[in-house]
Amino acid sequence: MIQRVCLEKSTNCNNNLKTNVGSFSWSPTTFLILFLTLLTILLSIEPEPFVHIAQSFATQSSIVTLPEFETPWAPIVLVPYLSAFVLCLIGYFSPKSRDLLAVIVATITFGLAWNINDLDSLSYLFTLIFALISLLVIIYSVCYMKGNTHTNRYYFFLFLMTGSLLGVSTASDFGNFYLFWELMTWSSYFLVIHEQTTDALKAGKKYFLMCVSGAYIMHFGILLLHENLGSFDMTVIAAGVNQLSEPIALTALAAFITGLGVKAGLFPLHSWLPDAHPVAPSSISAPMSAILTKAGIYGLTKVLFVIFGTGTLMSYGKVGDFSLAGFTLSVLGGLTFIYGEVKALRESNLKRLLAFSTLAQVGEIVAVLGIGSYLSTAGAMMHVMNHAVFKSLLFLAAGAVIFRMRSKRLEDLKGVGRKMPFTCGCFAIGILAIMGLPPFSGFFLVNFSWYTPL
Repeated sequence: MIQRVCLEKSTNCNNNLKTNVGSFSWSPTTFLILFLTLLTILLSIEPEPFVHIAQSFATQSSIVTLPEFETPWAPIVLVPYLSAFVLCLIGYFSPKSRDLLAVIVATITFGLAWNINDLDSLSYLFTLIFALISLLVIIYSVCYMKGNTHTNRYYFFLFLMTGSLLGVSTASDFGNFYLFWELMTWSSYFLVIHEQTTDALKAGKKYFLMCVSGAYIMHFGILLLHENLGSFDMTVIAAGVNQLSEPIALTALAAFITGLGVKAGLFPLHSWLPDAHPVAPSSISAPMSAILTKAGIYGLTKVLFVIFGTGTLMSYGKVGDFSLAGFTLSVLGGLTFIYGEVKALRESNLKRLLAFSTLAQVGEIVAVLGIGSYLSTAGAMMHVMNHAVFKSLLFLAAGAVIFRMRSKRLEDLKGVGRKMPFTCGCFAIGILAIMGLPPFSGFFLVNFSWYTPL
C-alpha cells in the first residue's frame, strides 16, 4: 500500500488530484485522523499501560502472567535510531552539517560496539562487523549521495537499518530479536527502492514479501519454543532445549532455518538477492551483501550452534557424522554455492554478477558451518569477516565505476582501468582476494575451508 500510494508514479492523466499544499484545510475529519495517528504512535511506543487496561477486563479465572516480549533497548541501538530522526531534520536546513553529523554518529556507534562487554563472542563479532561496515558505507555515502533529491530519506533509513542490525546482534531474547529483525527488513526495503524506478519497486516488493514471509515462519518457531519452555530469553531456552520432544524441536528448527535462510539468500529462497542488488544504490548494495545476508548467517549460527548446540542437534537425528540439521544446512549451502558460481559466470551486469558471487560465498560459509565442529565454526566466522570486507570493497569500487561510466554492463566498461587506475586497482585487489590467490587472506581462508571437513 505504501509503495503504491506514496512511491509509484501517478497514472492519473486527468489531473484530478490537487497537489497544492496551500489547499490543505483543518476540518473535524482532519482532527480525527490526527488524533488516531497520535494514539497509534502512543500505543506503539508505550503499549504496557494499554496491555494492563486490557488485562483488567479479563475474568479472574483467565488472568495469567503476561509474557515479556521485549527488554529495554541498549545505547548502541538507541544512538543510530534517535540520530536517524535528528539527521533527517537537520538535512532540511544544512546538508553539510547532516553529512558531518552522520559520520560522527557512525563513529560513535562503532566505538560503542568496540567497547561493549556484555555479549558472547559470536554476538560481539557480528556487532563489530555490522558497526564497521555501516561506518564505511556512511563515509562513502557523503560523496556518493551528494546532490540526490532524497538524501534525507536515505540517511534516515540507513541509520534505522544500522540500529536494527545492531539490535539483532545484541538481543538476548527472542522478543527483541524478532522486533529488530522486522525493523531491519522494513528499513532496508526503503533503501532498495530508493531510486524509485520500475525495476527498483518491483525488486523491493519481492525483497519485502519474501523476507517478511520468512520472518513470519521464524516467528512460529519462536512461539513454539516459548509455548514449550515458557520464556523468550535465549539463555533460558538454551538451558531447556533438552526438554523438547523431537517433533517439536525439529519443527522449530525447520522454521528458523527457513526464516533465517531467506535473509541469508540460501537456495531456493534466494531470488530477492540478485534482483535487489542491481537496482539499489551501490552504497546500499555493499551492506546488503556484506552485512544483511550475514544477519541470516548470524541467526543460523546463534540458534543452531549456540542455543541448541551440536550435541543436542545430534540427538534429533544423524546423517552419517552430521546432525540432521547440520546436514540440511550443508546441502543448502552447497546448492547455493554451485548455483551462485554458475549464474555469475553467465552474467553481463556488473552488480548482478557481484550479487551472484555473494550467493556463492554465502553458500560456502553455510556449507562449512553445517559441519558443526569447532574448526568449521571458526572457519565460517573467518569467512564472514573476510567476505564482509572483500565484498564491501568490490561493491563500493563498482559504484564509483558505474557512476563514472553511467553503465552497469561489462561490455560498456572496456578500458575503464585507464581512466580510473586507482579505483580499478583497488577493485582488482578485491577480486584477487576473493579468488583466494596468495598472499591475500582469501588464500588461507580457502585452505582452511577445505581442511575443516577433512
